[in-house]
Amino acid sequence: MLHDDGTYSAIWGNYEGKLCLGTRWNGDDKHPGYPSQMGNPLWYVEPEFLTKGILLQILSQLLTLPGIDRSHEYIRNTLAALDAFLRK
Repeated sequence: MLHDDGTYSAIWGNYEGKLCLGTRWNGDDKHPGYPSQMGNPLWYVEPEFLTKGILLQILSQLLTLPGIDRSHEYIRNTLAALDAFLRK
């Protein structure tokens, strides 16, 4: 997990044989979030041309808003994802 503030989440991992960034809006009591299918949450794979910018923004958010639970873990994971992305 790279980021989870209760509203939005981001993950880095292998999807269909490629490392990629997945994101989602977590929803609320009335909505399962976006994207979703038949009431179940899904992840959206961000396009590669947006990945670097999103990873940098996640890192910036984590560094300026330290109140997010598990922020140290998320910072480590985001730096590792950014390193892996730049080495592609």
